[in-house]
Amino acid sequence: LLLQKLIRQDGFALEPKYRSIIVSHGPSYVCSMIHCLINGYRGTVQLVGLYAAPADVKLFFPPTPQEMEPFIRGVALSNAFFFAYLVFDLFHVLQLYPKQGGIDTITSYRSGFEEIEARHFKMGKVVHHLVFLTCSAINGGFQILPFSFTWLIIGELSTIFLNIRWALIKTGRGNTSFFQLVQYLFALTFFVTRVAIYVYGVLELSQQRDVLRDIVANDRVPGIFMGMTLFFTGAGSVINLMWFPKVLAMAVSKRSKKETKAS
Repeated sequence: LLLQKLIRQDGFALEPKYRSIIVSHGPSYVCSMIHCLINGYRGTVQLVGLYAAPADVKLFFPPTPQEMEPFIRGVALSNAFFFAYLVFDLFHVLQLYPKQGGIDTITSYRSGFEEIEARHFKMGKVVHHLVFLTCSAINGGFQILPFSFTWLIIGELSTIFLNIRWALIKTGRGNTSFFQLVQYLFALTFFVTRVAIYVYGVLELSQQRDVLRDIVANDRVPGIFMGMTLFFTGAGSVINLMWFPKVLAMAVSKRSKKETKAS
């Protein structure tokens, strides 16, 4: 309702043809922005808090040293927020299927990124959401990999600028200086969170494989669930590395009027 009122205001939606898209897709982006701000902040705090923790604390919850308990409890709550957001957005994607969620379009880490998605990737939003719902349920249910969750969830910081980018395009502001700044900030935060920190986290996990084997051997989690989580986490880092050159190319390119109209 708020978006419907806003688009009727002079100077808000400069491209009238996008008004229906803003109304239908806008609420999903608003919810995404709220989630990104909350969990991006929480993930950063928890990442810093657990960075120097021993390997066993980073890889499973109890028993937890008293000084680490606030961060571990914070991870559990952040994971619950993440799971709830994915369920909401999955229903939104299914509601708009096939305009959103088709197997021929990929999501980055939420609905958006349309131009790059349609041209270069072949995975669906539905698949993406189901994969991360599975990982969230496994890690939360068996209380494993709390530190890994922190360096995964801070990737949502880059999605903040992705959402702003979408809003600027759909309101007809895709050729402004502010839009170009948002492009740069998106590429920068994508690299820092989804490439540099993510790859560092995966490499650290690979060095902790003996502890991970012990977790499975001690029946803390079935081996198949641990394997699924580690596989999806590793695959995510590869996908991010493949995406980054395209993200960078998008950031440094100038949007022509023709491209803006096609967005």
